[in-house]
Amino acid sequence: MHLSKRATLMLVLSLAAVLVGLLWHSAVYARTPLQQGSSTADLIPLYTIQGDAAASPYYQEWIDTYGVVTAVTNDGYYLQDPVGDGNPDTSDGIFVYTQRPPTVTAGECVLLQRAFVDEYYEKTELSRTKAPVESDLCAPTALQPVPISAARLATEPAQLFEEVEGMLVQIDDLNGMAQGGIKRFADGAAEIAFLPTEWVPYVAAGRVFQHDAKAVSALMYLGSELGAELPEVNRGDQIL
Repeated sequence: MHLSKRATLMLVLSLAAVLVGLLWHSAVYARTPLQQGSSTADLIPLYTIQGDAAASPYYQEWIDTYGVVTAVTNDGYYLQDPVGDGNPDTSDGIFVYTQRPPTVTAGECVLLQRAFVDEYYEKTELSRTKAPVESDLCAPTALQPVPISAARLATEPAQLFEEVEGMLVQIDDLNGMAQGGIKRFADGAAEIAFLPTEWVPYVAAGRVFQHDAKAVSALMYLGSELGAELPEVNRGDQIL
């Protein structure tokens, strides 16, 4: 798993700074029926698309699916199955890449027809889809974040987070030491890299260098892609 800018969006963290105001009332969309010759039996659940391996069993195939929008970025959105399959080895969520600001809002149940399954930096995502339409296939209950732990030393992030890739998750008591100032990108997005407090004593001076793969694997990232305003920080500042 490569920690590129878009790869850091692998998880939809339910941190207070990220999800404040996220699940607000959805806009009203005209309902559009399934294409002629299609039925709900043709819809492939998101957890089936994800599968229990690193890559999707539907890689480079066209599929129809549906789910609840959990978060929106400037070039896509996260979609999650409203119920899930209860299998801890398969993720119930996915990122839908739209290339431009999407038309959906968090909380909507949408149907996707003819979406292309791809892998971007080892992260399964959907793209090239037709415009999403409102659906009544989702359960009325609100999605609850899945509790997970922070990254660990000497453990590949994929080993910890593959099964919750693209899902709404929650990390309690997440804090740490900033590894530098805010990193800003050309599209206006920003992120802060930090080392969780529990691992600081095991890293010399609490400072992570790129050549130290053991320490790099424990880094966590706070991003602004979901609308959070990140504070100015310096290396060594505490993230609380």
